[in-house]
Amino acid sequence: MRSMPSYKRAEILEEVSDRLRKRQEDYARIIAQEAGKPLKYARREAYRASVTMKFSAEESKRIYGEVIPFDAEPRGINRFAYYVREPIGPIVAITPFNDPLNLVAHKLGPAIAAGNSVILKPATLTPLSALELSNELINVGLPEEALQVVITSGGGKLINKILDDDRIKMVTFTGGVEAADQIIRSHGIKKYAMELGNNSPVIVWEDADVDKAVPLIVDAGFESQGQNCIHAQRILIHEKIYEEVKEKLIEQTSKLIVGDPLSDSTDVGPMITENEAKRVESWVDEAIKEGANLLIGHKRSRNIYYPTILENVNPKSKVAVKEIFGPVMLLYKVHDIDETINIANSTPYGLQAGYLLMTSRLLRSL
Repeated sequence: MRSMPSYKRAEILEEVSDRLRKRQEDYARIIAQEAGKPLKYARREAYRASVTMKFSAEESKRIYGEVIPFDAEPRGINRFAYYVREPIGPIVAITPFNDPLNLVAHKLGPAIAAGNSVILKPATLTPLSALELSNELINVGLPEEALQVVITSGGGKLINKILDDDRIKMVTFTGGVEAADQIIRSHGIKKYAMELGNNSPVIVWEDADVDKAVPLIVDAGFESQGQNCIHAQRILIHEKIYEEVKEKLIEQTSKLIVGDPLSDSTDVGPMITENEAKRVESWVDEAIKEGANLLIGHKRSRNIYYPTILENVNPKSKVAVKEIFGPVMLLYKVHDIDETINIANSTPYGLQAGYLLMTSRLLRSL
């Protein structure tokens, strides 16, 4: 891979991008079948994966170095230094179940663009999208030795043995904080790229266009059953429009169609496992016992958990503090900017936040 010229890496990635776009429906059905993601969102993911590979193809031709003049002091007159960027070497890429195609593309595209080989470990529950994309790369000319896919069931012994190998120069991981912490503590000095959990706030200020804001919030809260690292979990609404926004959120959530992910009409499908649905159910049970008001939802049928909205949540409840990774939103009535920012910043996460039609004063505060 190190010796493959950039134009060839670009050609491979560009061709795969084209194939992803042409086979968008095929990939969407694979995603829906293995992850339970409704087709409307699976199609969106397949399209995004094609764009990810195209961007990677373009960047593969823009990996430059730099020339640095040394004349910042007298002895450096007429002297220059330069550096070039080179492939780092074998990379281990570990991906989760919730975006089984696009997150694999996010790992493979940039790594290949930079001239690296990859050992890919997709989520045990959703390996099919990863295998299909890997086959596409091999079929259009990527050397077989440059991409290995490791599928394990249950344990981490095999991947841990791979991570222990000194030939592995980098680990790129998307998943939970606990697993990331274990990886970094256990496998020594390497480069790490970690995209971890989140508990996203959305601020809806008093001058928001409510009819425009509400569909965006519902989509961000319940897409992929809330199994998304940028899932809108905490909705902070100015007191002047709180009741209006609350009623419209309940109304639109009640219209969501829950069921078969292979149906074009479905908005919310099954969670990845029944145990995950039970976990979300138990967190909401706990929040209600601690004083939260249930506005809609909190029903479970095997691994389908219905879209749920809570208000008046105890700030120390799990659903308020942790990443729920399920179809649950919390509503907060806020009164001023300071309170709003304090609530938004009250968790250890910081991956994603949304501010809908904010005032210039709020923008300056952020």
